[in-house]
Amino acid sequence: MELEPVADTGNVAGVDFHAANGLDAARIAGVQARVRRRILSAFVWRGQIDKVDSEVMGSWVHGGGFSVDASVRINEKDQAGLERLLRYCARPPFALEYLQQLDAEHLVCHNPKPSLDGSSDLVMTPLELI
Repeated sequence: MELEPVADTGNVAGVDFHAANGLDAARIAGVQARVRRRILSAFVWRGQIDKVDSEVMGSWVHGGGFSVDASVRINEKDQAGLERLLRYCARPPFALEYLQQLDAEHLVCHNPKPSLDGSSDLVMTPLELI
């Protein structure tokens, strides 16, 4: 993958945007795996999860809850598009008012829109939530 400098827009001091060329599924999967390893290592280092849980999450199929979407492209002069993308990336995956703790080992996420089978609650462990 090559990164080519993009014309400076003069909007953000000290920030250079680079166009990503040569993205294919294998390279995207490699980035996803590297991000997963680094985040899980950081969680272990900070004491937020233990090493065994990190190894379990690292072995999950479909990226273990981590994904990289390389389908979105923002033109270097599209400030409104860049702001929409950053707002989207910064939002939580669900509203916190839908999450409740059942007991020390279980959480429930109430989905306001039931799934096709009619269920609206998802029960999970804290590790599964991560």
